Amino acid sequence: MTGQEGGLHRRSFLGACAAAGAGMAGACSLWGGQDPDPAGEAAQTGDTGWRITDTGADDAIEGYAAPCPPTGGPKARTCCGSTRRAGTAGSVTCRWWFGRRPGPAPRPQDALVTTDFRSSPGADPESSLTGVLYEGYPVDAPYVVHRPEHWAFAGTGVRAGDSFDHLVGAEYDRVTPEAPTPEGIEIVAHSPLVCNGTASHQDSAYYTVDSGAGVFAVGTMRWVEALMAGTDENGGNHGMDARTGEFVTRVTENVRRTFAEGPAAPTHPAHGNVPELYGDRT
Repeated sequence: MTGQEGGLHRRSFLGACAAAGAGMAGACSLWGGQDPDPAGEAAQTGDTGWRITDTGADDAIEGYAAPCPPTGGPKARTCCGSTRRAGTAGSVTCRWWFGRRPGPAPRPQDALVTTDFRSSPGADPESSLTGVLYEGYPVDAPYVVHRPEHWAFAGTGVRAGDSFDHLVGAEYDRVTPEAPTPEGIEIVAHSPLVCNGTASHQDSAYYTVDSGAGVFAVGTMRWVEALMAGTDENGGNHGMDARTGEFVTRVTENVRRTFAEGPAAPTHPAHGNVPELYGDRT
């Protein structure tokens, strides 16, 4: 979620998740297994991925997403695929990859190649924009509050170390200092977990930039689902309870209201704290 329209002055990454407005930077996935376009766009470019078009945006944005390391698997994430503006036709196009992953179609300029954020040419990991880097799947872990005094948690009553069962899953992101990371990013939740036998953490993080924009990344795929936790509107919600639903709802309201008033940076600056959690790992 960004606090100022276009304030980041960077390549758009939200794609099909939130093409025409502010959106929570969490996770956006498409499940499936077969290429629906074996003879059309795929045949023309050498692609074997899904193609999605949304005609509701002001500017055309084109890109695709590929399975993210280290887990890969038969699913894809928008946050791992770069996008590019293709004109003013009012459409959004993303290619979603399954199975084999050929190289990008030739382009006259490397900057216009739509490939994985982390891949050449022009590698630019998604963390340079979102602040967090996708790390793994599957996981089911409690969400642990690290900075209860942060404005996003206002009115929730949380304290440091408070946790919310099952809120981290099934995919997660974290601040990864070894990857490109915005300066002064603030980690507000830091949740220990084990994914595929490896111990790690999930992070929710916030940063601001000179333009006045703010970016808040929740870092867990279940955030949106948790808005209905404790109700009878969406099944069991992976065991998340009403307390979790109330917490997620209040945080989401806080962030959206702050960003709607915008710009976020002058009134709600980030207070960087990565070294206290990850040391000097740049």
